[in-house]
Amino acid sequence: MPFAREGHWVLAGLLALALGIGAFVSWLVSIPVWIALLLAAFVFRQPPRSVEAAPLDILSPIDGRIHSVAEANDPIRGRTSRRITLRQNPFGPYIVYAPVEGRLEDVAGTWSVALLIQTDEGDEVVMEFVRSRSLRYLHCHVSAGERLRQGGICGFGGFGRTLHLYIPLSSRIEGVVAGKVRAGQTLARLAPHEVGIQ
Repeated sequence: MPFAREGHWVLAGLLALALGIGAFVSWLVSIPVWIALLLAAFVFRQPPRSVEAAPLDILSPIDGRIHSVAEANDPIRGRTSRRITLRQNPFGPYIVYAPVEGRLEDVAGTWSVALLIQTDEGDEVVMEFVRSRSLRYLHCHVSAGERLRQGGICGFGGFGRTLHLYIPLSSRIEGVVAGKVRAGQTLARLAPHEVGIQ
């Protein structure tokens, strides 16, 4: 199983430390370090997610549960949107995936981190991570102007984080409130755009 890139140095360091203590001190003494290595491998695990291209689908960015669906103003445009609130599984995995394919237009926020993504069809989706005073690490892999692949990895966030998805009011919700979701699972579908007749 692959691991999140945030954990590569942590895992390598713990492995080297465990081997060093075992070789030069005692394998018995190295047991706590091996346990720490196993815990780190659990935290930084990156299970494979297979996503089929579906331009109008909005995918769940995280593993967790749908907490609520309501109307709210998105934190970047300030427009009224349909907000899907997700609660991350506190036991992970903590990889964050792109809900749609498109261009990252903006990254903003102080008490939260919001990503504005414009799809190839011209729709805008805002993904907002809620910050906390507790230890909830968040690392974003992408910057404004970059292109996101639907279902592609775009960050690492834990532990038990709340995430809001702001989508157009015309979108059709596919998930069920309180229902469990896996990263890459369809949460909603964007309304198709009408093509003008020439």
